[in-house]
Amino acid sequence: MALPQDENADRLARFYQGSSAYRDHLASKSPRQFERYVAQVRRFVPPGARALEVGCGTGQAARMLADAGYRVIGSDLSALFLRAAREARVPAPLVAADAMRLPFGDESFDAVCALEWIEHMPYVAAALSELRRVVRVGGFVILRSPALASPVWPILDLPNLLLRRGGRPPHYGNLREAARFFAANLKRSLRAALKREPAFEPRLPTLSDAHIGGDGDASYWSSGAEVARHLVQHGFRVLQRADAGAPLSPAWLVDRIAPWLSPTIAIVAKRER
Repeated sequence: MALPQDENADRLARFYQGSSAYRDHLASKSPRQFERYVAQVRRFVPPGARALEVGCGTGQAARMLADAGYRVIGSDLSALFLRAAREARVPAPLVAADAMRLPFGDESFDAVCALEWIEHMPYVAAALSELRRVVRVGGFVILRSPALASPVWPILDLPNLLLRRGGRPPHYGNLREAARFFAANLKRSLRAALKREPAFEPRLPTLSDAHIGGDGDASYWSSGAEVARHLVQHGFRVLQRADAGAPLSPAWLVDRIAPWLSPTIAIVAKRER
């Protein structure tokens, strides 16, 4: 049974503010896991720009952005995560804040960036509107996340599924579950691509220290197509929607033929009004 979104939001906040296991999961990520995100920022935003990184977690990407010459501020809902970032001496101001009520003035930043964040938002439209509020006209919103609504994931995992090496927990662990996931997500992706008004379909998160990782805690079936459409409807020009990946790889082919099915959200949007 689906929970009301207010209850979901409260559960998420309590989990992120209290889970040392999730903090340790974030802190264990290597710099390589942030390289494509940082490269995406560097491609569009000049060094020296004032940048806000929303959902910065334990601060690895904020450190890399600061080292690249950005005047970066990191924000996160969880003071627990930010404490770990401070203990690691991340060279950026760090602010505990709800992404839907950011404590910054209108048009405060040249760029607002977020990595693996949008899929965790219980109120996606409100969160995107808050990003628009704090970025200046002419500035950029840069979002990089898995597209959890994409049906491509089971195709990418097919070799492991055929060899019974597991799937992509918690979404599927075997071929039968992967087939159900593919069918459900094909419908989700079609709806997201065809509807004029984004629906931002909610997802019931699994919040447990025993099941960390794999986006089990995600509260939105994230879709690059509808995130991009919302931004366009609110005064942005989208310069990039997906990440093509390695040439001739399955993800590269999907991004070239049907970007609305892409398994990766890699949006760069410029605010024009």
